[in-house]
Amino acid sequence: MNENRQLLDYPFDLYQRTRDIAEIVGIIAGETGRQRLRILDVGGFRVEAAGRKDLLLREFLPGREIYALDLAVCDIPDIRGYIQGNALQLPFKDGVFDVVVSSDVYEHIPGPGRGEFIRELLRVLAADGFAALGAPFFREKTVLAEEILFEFIHKTLYVGQAQLKEHIENGLPTVEGLEQMFRENRLEFTCFDSGRLDGWLMRMMVEHYLMTIPDTQRLRMMLNRYYNMESYESDHAGEGYRKVFAIAKEKAAASVLEKVKGHFAAYAEKGKEQGALTGNLEAARLLLDLEELRTRRLFQEKDRIIQQQAAQIGAFNHMRATRVYRFIQFFNKLFFRPLVRIFGERDKEGKKVRG
Repeated sequence: MNENRQLLDYPFDLYQRTRDIAEIVGIIAGETGRQRLRILDVGGFRVEAAGRKDLLLREFLPGREIYALDLAVCDIPDIRGYIQGNALQLPFKDGVFDVVVSSDVYEHIPGPGRGEFIRELLRVLAADGFAALGAPFFREKTVLAEEILFEFIHKTLYVGQAQLKEHIENGLPTVEGLEQMFRENRLEFTCFDSGRLDGWLMRMMVEHYLMTIPDTQRLRMMLNRYYNMESYESDHAGEGYRKVFAIAKEKAAASVLEKVKGHFAAYAEKGKEQGALTGNLEAARLLLDLEELRTRRLFQEKDRIIQQQAAQIGAFNHMRATRVYRFIQFFNKLFFRPLVRIFGERDKEGKKVRG
């Protein structure tokens, strides 16, 4: 993958799932020798990306023929390859794409529509084509992790996270249900875990925690860059927050899927060698350090406010004292001094001052 270093600054979860898809496409191109692939990314437009010059997957795979379909209204005037449409009714003829991909969309579709979603992806895929699908799937730990994060965001940012809310309301899809669908359609497939669950939860909490502290945008960007540079590969070890499937219509393509499986298995092995526990402890320590930073900042802010109030009180007392002093001087000049002068002059003339 020809990676632009600016991509490293993307939020870690977005970077990870998009790079997974990009690397699968790269393996397909390399193993089949088909460099001119026509690729459809279903759900591949982010509303937050409005104003960008290009679509996200195209930034990870520059030079490839990529189309993206999404429900969002795109107001980028010169964008190429974006189609606004419904994933359950793709506006394309049968078999027109060499590769169809979708990441973190499947779980947002209510249960009855998930089968139709998969059927539409396969319908527009060429007979010798490949598909890649990534999503979080149901496991008790995954559901609990999402509920923890949803509650954490609500308590710290006082908002309800819309994507997590949809996950909770729709219920996460099951791996067994998706695999059964693939078998019924006589598809070849493989899958791997991506984004170790405990690390995903901790980093998500840190990311949203930092949002409660002013002027931390640069810090969040640097943390994402550090993860994307250091931990992307090893974070495929253990139980992942999401699973990523690579699918092929032809049995002859099984060797390509084996290559995909081996590629990401090597990443997982690297993660096992590094050890998950160390990463977890470091993440927990980071969160504690952030709490200490926040507490220290609150005390500093409180001290600053107290100092400002003390200065204001001092200035007010000074002003009040100055006004009293000036009033005394004015009264002295207007009344007291003339009396002293009059009685003082009478005394000099030898007259009685007293009766």
